[in-house]
Amino acid sequence: MRVAACDGGARAEPLLSIDRLDVQFRLPGGGATLKAVDGVSFEIGRREIFGLIGESGSGKSSVARAIMRLAPIASGSVTLAGIRFDQLQGRDLRRHRRRVQMVFQDATDSLDPRMTIRQALAEPLRMRDASARDAPENIVADLLHRVGLDESHLDRKPRGLSGGQRQRVAIARALALEPELLVCDEAVSALDVSVQAGIINLLLSLQQELGIAVLFISHDLGVVAHLAERIGVMYLGRLAEVATAESLTARPRHPYTEALLAAEPEPKPSSLRAPRPPLIIGDAPSAANPPSGCRFRTRCRYARELCASEPPRLRPLPDGGLVACHFAEELVLEGRRA
Repeated sequence: MRVAACDGGARAEPLLSIDRLDVQFRLPGGGATLKAVDGVSFEIGRREIFGLIGESGSGKSSVARAIMRLAPIASGSVTLAGIRFDQLQGRDLRRHRRRVQMVFQDATDSLDPRMTIRQALAEPLRMRDASARDAPENIVADLLHRVGLDESHLDRKPRGLSGGQRQRVAIARALALEPELLVCDEAVSALDVSVQAGIINLLLSLQQELGIAVLFISHDLGVVAHLAERIGVMYLGRLAEVATAESLTARPRHPYTEALLAAEPEPKPSSLRAPRPPLIIGDAPSAANPPSGCRFRTRCRYARELCASEPPRLRPLPDGGLVACHFAEELVLEGRRA
């Protein structure tokens, strides 16, 4: 099942196509299975920045790990540049794996503390050219320059860098293999706000300069809306909505998206506004035992009987976008406040 374009028009052949992806994990202490990702489908075009948001436990990181072949794919497909990436094994997998690289949340965990920055950047370059005993110094330096650092950092180890500098090195290391797709999983969430802005601007400039596609995953809708062209909203393992960033923030079509927008910090002091009633109640149910029908119904103020009995499918709307809500056309939801 190929998901239609959000704008209702034809799209070029996508770089990445996720089709009915299921990711499952066996829970400890018994035979129970947790379905972290349940039938998720979306596409990312070449040179596109696609955002994926949701609360903790929504399954967004499991999608990223499935793309990277770091999480078990129970069913569905991951197609990268026309090749079924989920079916590759051995040498074929190693050859094509360089086409998609990942930047994790904490660069401290992804960088070897025993290696200098020079060694960390040279390692993937040697993988790119197995015949080269040493990575060319100019290429290592160029990678650092691309991410806003200079040669003075080359002989330091990760512990000698700030959090933002470590994340820049992690991005440089991912770029060393010249990927077509960069997967960023909560890549700025552990950083201070001012440092976050620098990393986001770096990703934007790299995407424009190198022509790569980016899958940017975060729980922060404001950050994603600033960076991404289109956004997918996940809840309990399923997509609730997919739309352009502008459309999704101005006119959300799913109640969960409305609730995420309402939870964003107010742009004006609360004393200048009438208080806004909460749009979402309680905590998310367990992914190991999700509600019947619509998974958001237990926290949705618009829920009706149909929501409990029939899961809504992700479907296109006449005015663009995709939504998994039985009553999307009837609801008048509130977007971002000015």
